[in-house]
Amino acid sequence: MLGGEVSRAAVFAVDKYAKQPRQGVTKFADLSTGREPAVALAGPWAEARWNIGGQRTPTLREVERVLGARGREDRRAITAAGAMVSDHFAELSVLMNRCWSPVVTLAQKLHRDGEIHHEDVCSALDIPVNGHGHHLSLIRGGATPGDFSVTPAVV
Repeated sequence: MLGGEVSRAAVFAVDKYAKQPRQGVTKFADLSTGREPAVALAGPWAEARWNIGGQRTPTLREVERVLGARGREDRRAITAAGAMVSDHFAELSVLMNRCWSPVVTLAQKLHRDGEIHHEDVCSALDIPVNGHGHHLSLIRGGATPGDFSVTPAVV
């Protein structure tokens, strides 16, 4: 949805006594130029929303707190792209709120299985694995995942 295709996202245990007992990494098969800051912010945004109970949009301060505590690599990716968290916060918040249910589904799978792939993302969003560009544009345009259908053109 942010202009990339997840090839693999994984979480792994570092040390159960460490300040950060679990860490994660996401690899993309393709990521559109200029989307790195929004993609790097998505994880900390979701963690911030989860930390406050998952029922409301986190504030910029709550997301900054996550970035300061656990999102050091995410912050580096954002600043390396010449951006600030506030540059992408509002736009990302709208999209993440719209897709919160699929985000939770993916987080549960990631927690349970340790990794997710492109097919899992598509399943959570209720879109096809291939040829889903129109579906994604509908979601970015305001449609809620799972609440619409796309009829293929007759050729």
